[in-house]
Amino acid sequence: MLLLGGAIVLQGMSFNASSDTAANHRVAEVPMPSKPLTLNTVAYAERVVQANVSLPDAAVLGPGFRIVGVEIDRRPMNQSIGNGATFRFWSLNLYITNQPFVNGSTLNTDLITQAVIVNETPAGPNSSSYEQAKSFADPGQACVVSLGAHTTSSCTEGRGPASHVIQIRNTYVAVTPSVPNAYFMINGAGPVIAIYPAVPSTTSNATGSTLSYHQLLALAGSIIP
Repeated sequence: MLLLGGAIVLQGMSFNASSDTAANHRVAEVPMPSKPLTLNTVAYAERVVQANVSLPDAAVLGPGFRIVGVEIDRRPMNQSIGNGATFRFWSLNLYITNQPFVNGSTLNTDLITQAVIVNETPAGPNSSSYEQAKSFADPGQACVVSLGAHTTSSCTEGRGPASHVIQIRNTYVAVTPSVPNAYFMINGAGPVIAIYPAVPSTTSNATGSTLSYHQLLALAGSIIP
């Protein structure tokens, strides 16, 4: 998920209730307006969503990396999943960086070039770790979702970069080494996690990216019990 100018760019799976803000994250050729970035504390975000946040061990990325704050991407709301069923959906983005950060002063365009984002959402009912990972790795749709006064979306069929499913302990993880990113539901009750560099590498082996493939696996492993 890349939020640019009020639109979420999703690549690799269809837009749906349980994963509408966590999908195959890629560079979008859209300029991002530069503005001061204001983030919340983990404790505040947990009060808003009324749930515990699964925190990664940022130190696995190297010296100086830490969680500098949390963006409340979507506040809690009832999300319909069809057949009249609903569940309580929310979305958080945890920002990890080794760069100086002053809340309300550091520009978003300065931070994202050296930041890793961990997106977290609750798991929908009747979800499983394997089904979530497999649905992400399978070919799907590329969707642009506008979050203005009225939510609209447009999708085209296509395949993104190659993804595959691996297993870390008892959790299945869809990984895309070339971006790199990871998408998984912690086995059991969730939550659903997506990990990706705020500015993904455009090279096939992810050189020059803030996040390497091996660091990606280490960060995912630090969350999975």
